[in-house]
Amino acid sequence: MKKYILPFLYTSVFITSSAIATDISEDFVPAKGVVYTIRPRNLHDHFVTYTPDKNSSSGKYMQVAKFDNPGKDARWQIESADTPGYFILSNKAVPNSFASWSNEGSRSGHYMQMCTYTDHREEDAPWQIKAVKDSEKGTTYFKLIPKGKPDLFATYSTEESGSGYYMQIASYAYQPKPRLVGRGVVYSPPRESLLEQSGIECFAFVPQGYKLTVNLSDFNFGEGLKAKLKANAKPDYSGTQKLTVRNEKLNAKIGGTYTSAVQESFTWGLNQKLGVSATTTITTGIPFIAEGKISLGTNFEFGSNQSWSTTNTKTFTATVEMSPEEPGVYTLGNIVYVAKNIQLPFNAKAKLRAKNKAGEQLPADAVEALFKYEGLKGKIVARKPKAIVVAVAGKLAATYGVYQEAIAKKVSDLNSKG
Repeated sequence: MKKYILPFLYTSVFITSSAIATDISEDFVPAKGVVYTIRPRNLHDHFVTYTPDKNSSSGKYMQVAKFDNPGKDARWQIESADTPGYFILSNKAVPNSFASWSNEGSRSGHYMQMCTYTDHREEDAPWQIKAVKDSEKGTTYFKLIPKGKPDLFATYSTEESGSGYYMQIASYAYQPKPRLVGRGVVYSPPRESLLEQSGIECFAFVPQGYKLTVNLSDFNFGEGLKAKLKANAKPDYSGTQKLTVRNEKLNAKIGGTYTSAVQESFTWGLNQKLGVSATTTITTGIPFIAEGKISLGTNFEFGSNQSWSTTNTKTFTATVEMSPEEPGVYTLGNIVYVAKNIQLPFNAKAKLRAKNKAGEQLPADAVEALFKYEGLKGKIVARKPKAIVVAVAGKLAATYGVYQEAIAKKVSDLNSKG
């Protein structure tokens, strides 16, 4: 039996810079070429940045500051460090910068700083990014752990900066040590108690300004699709007419062109979540199933328990003529056989791509990271240099005009008065 493997659906969506995920995969990996804002779990309107007016020993003090719309100074690129499993955080607004920490004591540890000195880069710049699951909300956040100091983590202090709170590396058991700041002058930093499980060490990574595209292809409806449609098709006689032929009309040509308009509908749904929300239009080119464009509504999501619908008017036309040789009542026209609300399971492949704000195609690992950030649940079956391919399955509920049948036949004799 023939399997029906049909062409493509295509959509592109744009995720704006204000997008904030409510659920991030635990196996999240930073996407190279994409910028992120870093938001404290407990301060939803604050983002990691640096103080513009206070210098540290090697750069600028870092802080969490309040922003309505984070700009370049609150955006970070995350790339792999030379040490496997560690990452470098570079600020978008300052070339060659990276997040680090200072030897200067804070209230619970050491101040964090944004350095521009390259000799610090591999010493105290690499960070481990560790997933932390919020059991109450089911959301994944991340801890930033400095290389060589597994008991410490990035957090913020109660010490106020010019526009927020100073960043520091600290631990729950850390006790700041007094230090000599002048001849005979000892400075003891004020103690600050960090409460375990407070979430003060947890951050959300929010990618900014990227564009995702989804190309659905290789639709496979299995064997016997035509037979299934035909078996479920019922006749629609709206394109026929009855004509009465009397003796004086015998052997005269009757009939003409008959048209039937069938309102077709197609409702698509996927079993797997692709996790893309947007307002968009899908252009379809599926022979035998649908033609035209499918328009999606606001905040539509490619995901399980989601569906999108389209309607299509298909016109069937038939030219039917005959010359009756005996009087009677004749039916002429075209009968369209319509399969209504038939359920058609399918398998397909989704090719996923991503671009950064500059319009550059991102590599496959970045594509995977961004789609997983958006909630991708499908199984990856292939990797291209700048795309990944995911296997998807779903169901098409269709009302479809399957075929037409021209008809020209006598259906009854004339009555006695004829």
